[in-house]
Amino acid sequence: MNVGDLVTLSSRGKKLEICWRWLDKWMAGKLVGLVLRVDEPRYNYDHEKKYTVKWIGDGPKGRQRYHGPHWHRSDLKFVAKAKK
Repeated sequence: MNVGDLVTLSSRGKKLEICWRWLDKWMAGKLVGLVLRVDEPRYNYDHEKKYTVKWIGDGPKGRQRYHGPHWHRSDLKFVAKAKK
């Protein structure tokens, strides 16, 4: 998954506590976002890349409330590749 790709929440992502509000929108196929940035892990205990997603319309801010607006790869599902 790269910058510019379209994504939606995966089945694991929709089970996150922060995403309960957008479950109906996700089920209708209307929750789609654009990957803006991909960050490498900063620390030794951090094992996953962090994806910053801008949702089209209204969507969840991030995986956790207090740790920034990012998602893990397992929370997202690929929709369409960016055109180059």
